[in-house]
Amino acid sequence: MEGKLRIASTDAMGTMFLAPRLPALLERWPQLDIEFSMSHQTVSLARRDADLAIRFARPQDGDLIARKLGKISYFLCGSRERVAEWRAAPESAPFIGFDDGVPDIPETQWLADHAGGNPVRFRSTSLVTQCMAARAGVGMALLPRYLLAPELECTDTAPQLQREAWAVYHSDLRALPRLRAVLDWLEGCFAEGSPA
Repeated sequence: MEGKLRIASTDAMGTMFLAPRLPALLERWPQLDIEFSMSHQTVSLARRDADLAIRFARPQDGDLIARKLGKISYFLCGSRERVAEWRAAPESAPFIGFDDGVPDIPETQWLADHAGGNPVRFRSTSLVTQCMAARAGVGMALLPRYLLAPELECTDTAPQLQREAWAVYHSDLRALPRLRAVLDWLEGCFAEGSPA
């Protein structure tokens, strides 16, 4: 079991959820060479921009194979002071949102539906950056469970939004041993440290 395998994911998923779990994969298969390609742009698996991509919707392309990994839960949260402010006057509490680069994702739509009239004090496509701003008290943010930190308080114990995560790869790679090893590892990551 050796060679390079390139995984495409978002910066938050790669940095805060997958990277801390890499030792389990690399201790078992020390000859693997894992590369993360982290972006919000969808990579082309047909052009081999990546060997495997983690996506939040099942692709409809017939040449791609999708394996469901699990669900990711999102929570509305903020610093203790911001959550208290939100509880006292939900319609005027400041929020952290997404920039114009991702207008149609469920997170942006949820924020538009539930905080469309609130002042937005900061915008970023990066969930890691949003998390750091929320921890600093900039405003309320909708964040996945794996980004919740002790400095953040959730408005509710139930998630406000859930999204499915899929491992997607080109059908030509289905017999590649290192791909199967990484798929098994990804399923284990979601089963053990489920972001849901």
